[in-house]
Amino acid sequence: DAPTFLAVVNFIRSNGRTSNLSDIVESLSLTALMNYLRRSHDYFVKFRLPAIRRKLIEAIDCSARNQIAFLILKFYDEFASEVGRHMDYEDKHIHTYVTDLMKGVKTSPDVNIHKLSHQHHDNHAQLEKSLSELKSIIIKYYPTGSNAQLLNDVLIDLFMTEEDLFSHCHLEDTLFLEAVVRLEDERQEQAREENP
Repeated sequence: DAPTFLAVVNFIRSNGRTSNLSDIVESLSLTALMNYLRRSHDYFVKFRLPAIRRKLIEAIDCSARNQIAFLILKFYDEFASEVGRHMDYEDKHIHTYVTDLMKGVKTSPDVNIHKLSHQHHDNHAQLEKSLSELKSIIIKYYPTGSNAQLLNDVLIDLFMTEEDLFSHCHLEDTLFLEAVVRLEDERQEQAREENP
């Protein structure tokens, strides 16, 4: 969907700084936006994070005597698992809720996007914190050696991933959330009209 594509690209390019969020949401296809978010989840979980892990293993000395390398790898694996759980929750709960809402499937009146995403919003900040800690551990504690260039490459990938995750999470917390709230309002208005 061209308007959705342009909205996402412009939103990311402007780092989410926009004064006309309502106008942008008006032109969105929620189906196309959710498809983009799901594909982003697959990209992070199935491609990007495993690729960084492979580079990390190649860059650090995983011999039995190098405890720092094992700790770095363990921390990375915990971070990647955290990202996977986070995105799996979104796909299974938030996106399922929104899909049902778009289809007009009745949900409990106690369930809404704010309740589903409130705690999840805090997880976005936790992901950013975990990634920042991982970068700090590598920079502070891993000794430089023959694979310094490869380790620098891993760090660059981590910095880029941090930026991309931030953009992804910010898009979910603003543009996607606003689109879903608007859909919820439309469904509530329809329900009032059907059952005055």
